[in-house]
Amino acid sequence: MKTGKYTLREFFSDTDLNTIIIPEIQRDYVWGEVQIKRFLKSVVDDYLKFRKPENLKTIECDDQDVKTEFEKYYKKTYLSSNIGFIYAYSDSDYPGYYFLIDGQQRLTTIFLTMVILAANGNSTNLEKIKRIFLNRDKPKLDYRVREASHLFLSNLVKSIEDKKNEFSSNKIKEQSWYLKDYDNDTTIRSIVNNIDTITKFLEDNQIIKREERTEEKESVSWVDEEFLEYAQNYLEFWYFDTNISEQGEELYIYMNARGETMQDNENLKADLIGKQKNAVEKEKFGKKWEEWQDFFWKNRGNNPNADKGFNEFLNCLAGLTNRYEKKIDVYTTQDFNEDYRGKRKGIAYDDILQCIYIEEIGKYVAGIEKLFSKERIDNFKKKYDCYCWEDFDWIDDAKKCFWNTLNGSSEGQSNNWFGEGDNINKNMNYVWAVLKYSTLVKDWDNVDDIYRTLRLFYIRMNNNNRRIQEIQRSIPQIIDKGPWNEDILLTEEEKNKYKFLKTKGSDDLRKCEAILWKIENHPLNLDGSEGQNKNCSHLVDFKDASMSLEKLQKKCDTFYDIFPKENGKEAWNNKAFLNSLLFTSLNCDDKKFWSLNYPGYYYQLQFNDNSKIIRGISNQEENKVFETYFENVIKNNEKVYTLKTEDVENAMLRDGLDFNTIDHDNIIYALCWYAASKGESIWNQGFFMAFNRRWFIDNEGPDNNFTKLYHIENFKGNFRGGNPQKLSDLNPSQL
Repeated sequence: MKTGKYTLREFFSDTDLNTIIIPEIQRDYVWGEVQIKRFLKSVVDDYLKFRKPENLKTIECDDQDVKTEFEKYYKKTYLSSNIGFIYAYSDSDYPGYYFLIDGQQRLTTIFLTMVILAANGNSTNLEKIKRIFLNRDKPKLDYRVREASHLFLSNLVKSIEDKKNEFSSNKIKEQSWYLKDYDNDTTIRSIVNNIDTITKFLEDNQIIKREERTEEKESVSWVDEEFLEYAQNYLEFWYFDTNISEQGEELYIYMNARGETMQDNENLKADLIGKQKNAVEKEKFGKKWEEWQDFFWKNRGNNPNADKGFNEFLNCLAGLTNRYEKKIDVYTTQDFNEDYRGKRKGIAYDDILQCIYIEEIGKYVAGIEKLFSKERIDNFKKKYDCYCWEDFDWIDDAKKCFWNTLNGSSEGQSNNWFGEGDNINKNMNYVWAVLKYSTLVKDWDNVDDIYRTLRLFYIRMNNNNRRIQEIQRSIPQIIDKGPWNEDILLTEEEKNKYKFLKTKGSDDLRKCEAILWKIENHPLNLDGSEGQNKNCSHLVDFKDASMSLEKLQKKCDTFYDIFPKENGKEAWNNKAFLNSLLFTSLNCDDKKFWSLNYPGYYYQLQFNDNSKIIRGISNQEENKVFETYFENVIKNNEKVYTLKTEDVENAMLRDGLDFNTIDHDNIIYALCWYAASKGESIWNQGFFMAFNRRWFIDNEGPDNNFTKLYHIENFKGNFRGGNPQKLSDLNPSQL
């Protein structure tokens, strides 16, 4: 058979076709009720349009033959129902047999629909269907390489005449040829179940009409013959014949890996292409769709197929369109999670369809391809002479984050692209920003602006920016003025950083920029969501006129020296560092650098909230403890301070305190004294301290050394269980 567009009748009546074989390597027939109804609804909707006289264009012509031919042409071009693409390959060793690569779910569903119509129609209908879909009473669609499925389908077709008007799953299972093992065969089980689903759908849509059995007469059914004619002559698809068996098998493995069942993107493909006005447009977008699927196959990540990513991408585009055009009401958490509007953890197909423009899909795909083009990225990197890429590759991280957001969703889609507020996570907003920007870029050779914009989006995403309004507001301004203009900058850090960079000459600018990237990309700095959106300004004072390239490099090197990255994770569990931070606080006006909770009967001091500690934030109050420590390390090149108890006691005397006056307001002195006398052992249980814990429980009495404090204890992370350790019971330090 030649590659081309066929109607159902043309395809199955082709003289070259003996049988369409479902190869053994094909997946099972697995469509369920949702896919069946969606597929048949698209066909029936097209049929109803076909029947409306106002949808048929005619011409004024005296020649009736010309007029008739025009009407046929118009119906074929504008009122047919296109179900997409079918792929198969032929083999010279098996003339007349074509081995299906892609289209099994659709063809099997169509074949079953014809069988059901034959079983419920009159003898004329039966003969028409048999002539087209059977070859000497054998089905032209055959699971021949699967013995069970082959035998079942053959017997099913034979039973049409025997069990006319009683064609249902229950009746089929009662037949002598129906084996018990068939219940365990996925394909057979799906066919049997779908016979009832298809029958009910056709009855609900008045394609099959039925008079039920009464005492006077048997039940009678008949079919809408106009629909039967429409299905055979106006249901069409594009058929591609790969022609060579070996190539066909390779193509099958490639394409079949895209999905275990017919996915939403295939349904959208059929619906969107079917809306096109003429055959040229349908063919163009049909080919484009395959190219888009191939693109998502190449970028599928760890997924076994491309469907997950492509489906999520289409949902993402629909959500973005809805943000701009407000076609659909937003989905609440309840809508999304509890089947209120779509499927559970998903969005209603009709809502997605309303917000997808097939012409726009190509623009977004092309934009992603250009943005993440290796050649374009390499051109940008060359401008930095490998100054920063040896330690990390933030563009690669930004690219991974984009694809992981699309490919990482579990089946059923986990992102509520039609939501708002808390339903929109930072990754979703980031993907939207990247997509929208990539379709508006005017100069793809301006790699500086392109990847500096990507950097801006990447940092904002890590800072948990979820404001879709910023995409709508800032992207047009970025296109016009570039990413370093004050109109689009959100935070003080963004504004001060870019002012600072603009003061640098071309050579120093790129070096300074690369150093800042490295600082920002440290795991402790990258996530500024709980640290006032600071990724580097807690380490770098951009208003300091003396901030030279050398000074900036020193800050970067010092931070990485204090917190070396081990397997991508920060080395925060440094007990000596925490003691040094305690000692530093003795000479700071704002001494509390920990997070403090007071549940009602004891104080909880949390020392592992690293994101806030390095940014000088404790309980929303700012302090200078880490900043002071950091500057001292730069100045003296000393990361670890070792104080003696007399040093702490001298500080107490300096501030008018002693062992009998220290209470919870100035507990820092007690902690420093224990750190000096007991060393790093004060952190043996974990990075949490608690005191006054037993005030309402057993009244044990005050701490052994500080009379206004109850026992200070070192805890594990949750302050429950484990083996809390009193600091006063620890052995003296061996230092």
